[in-house]
Amino acid sequence: MTVSVSIPGKLMLSGEYAVLDGGVCLSSTLKEAMVVEVSGLDGGFVVESDLWPEALRFGSEREMESEEPAIAALAHGARKFGLLGAKLRITSSFGVACGFGSSSAVRLGVLLGLGALAKGSLLTLAEIEQVTSDAILLQRRHQKRASGYDFITQSRGGLLRIDFAGHEPRVSRLTEGFGGIEEYFHPVIGGRGDVTCQSMQKTYDFIRERIGISCFGEAMASLTLAIESFLAGRGALRDVFYHNGILQEMLFSSPNYPRGLFGELSLMAGFGKDWSVKTTGAGGEDALLLIGEREKLVPVFSFLAEKGWLPLLSGFSKDGAKMRFLGERYE
Repeated sequence: MTVSVSIPGKLMLSGEYAVLDGGVCLSSTLKEAMVVEVSGLDGGFVVESDLWPEALRFGSEREMESEEPAIAALAHGARKFGLLGAKLRITSSFGVACGFGSSSAVRLGVLLGLGALAKGSLLTLAEIEQVTSDAILLQRRHQKRASGYDFITQSRGGLLRIDFAGHEPRVSRLTEGFGGIEEYFHPVIGGRGDVTCQSMQKTYDFIRERIGISCFGEAMASLTLAIESFLAGRGALRDVFYHNGILQEMLFSSPNYPRGLFGELSLMAGFGKDWSVKTTGAGGEDALLLIGEREKLVPVFSFLAEKGWLPLLSGFSKDGAKMRFLGERYE
């Protein structure tokens, strides 16, 4: 029996760092995906992936003491579901440096696959939500400040508004705005990437010490509201540019901020008036997000291409995590 789990990439449109203090974020899944295939073994564990050169083999879950997300999830899942053996094969259409949630995707995919393997059938929606919550707790062992928005987004799929103000996140799907993100929000990849937990802590410390949590939270909330209003047809794109510009000024001196690149972009025609650009999450110089009408961004795309930055052609997706047994269709 082999279970195949497809976990989409994710992108945060707005709300980065604010979610760590009860803020709201807008996020969406992407058509790029990671696939985790899980098969049963009589004993021992094997992990194969296009992310490393050769298979990893372990005699038992006790041998899998590692912070590497796939191995940590396999060890945790083996204990949780009482499995003595399993084989994983992990493939991904997006790289770890893109900031599209590779670590959350592999943790979620491994745990969902192991859960279905142990159960002998596909998981229900309630079971998927429980595994998602478990995956978030597992991530927080390595990233203590992680909000879990990436797992929620990749599990549910689509364009989401996630409010972290209460004890449990409140999640709503923004179906009316999906066409808008495809038309006006354009992910661009090509950065060197950064270790998320290290970048997150450095930038969060900068926000706390140099900007102020409350001041930053208010500015990010204004940008989130401006994007949400624009996508719903109640606001103007220039309001998005305005509030994004305020945040750029706040974060320009922060660690890992792409100051050189953004400085050059700010000198191009139409910047802040016809188009804008922002970082997309906590991982430093990962993917960038260009905002504006595509025809007005043609010179910007050309400029970025000369520096090795290319648009993500596959775009956004409405799909969340999918599961199937090999030979069957995804559900």
